[in-house]
Amino acid sequence: MALIAGIAGAGLGATYVLRQPARYFSVSVLVIDQPRAIAAAGNEGVILKLNALRAKYSALAQTRALTAPTAQRAKVNEGLVASGTRVFFPGPSLLLIVDSRTNEAETSQKIADAMAAELVAFLKKEQDLAKIPVAERIQFNVITPASPGRKFEPTRSRAGVEGGIAGGVALIVVYLLVQAVVISRRQQGA
Repeated sequence: MALIAGIAGAGLGATYVLRQPARYFSVSVLVIDQPRAIAAAGNEGVILKLNALRAKYSALAQTRALTAPTAQRAKVNEGLVASGTRVFFPGPSLLLIVDSRTNEAETSQKIADAMAAELVAFLKKEQDLAKIPVAERIQFNVITPASPGRKFEPTRSRAGVEGGIAGGVALIVVYLLVQAVVISRRQQGA
């Protein structure tokens, strides 16, 4: 009886996972650069400064200053941009990665591309307002535009794991209930 409950629990758990809506992700990659300063630098100071600046723009990507124009550019709801977009910087490098996750492959791609474009525009606007000479400016360049979104959920492996957990829990619960009934009957018969 417990084994049957375990098998049924595993099947139900796996089915539940596989019936969830598909989720897609798309990634755009930018590089932060200051060509003239890097070329003239006698040490790693400029690279370290640019590396550190990525944190600023990664944090700003979660604010309305970037989510609102990104949503307008992608023609989607701002909440979708705010909840499904991450901008992060991998290790010590000059890269900034935009990762968008939605329920539609095309929407993920549009948002990742729009956020990358907004980061480029935002940095340019900041420097325009500060009247920084063009030759001394920092810039973002999109080096990898977003590709069509790739499915990342649900997966068969996740369904297998969650189905296994559900099956294990069902098996244990039914086993314990059966044992409780058997013990109760023995005590009543004694």
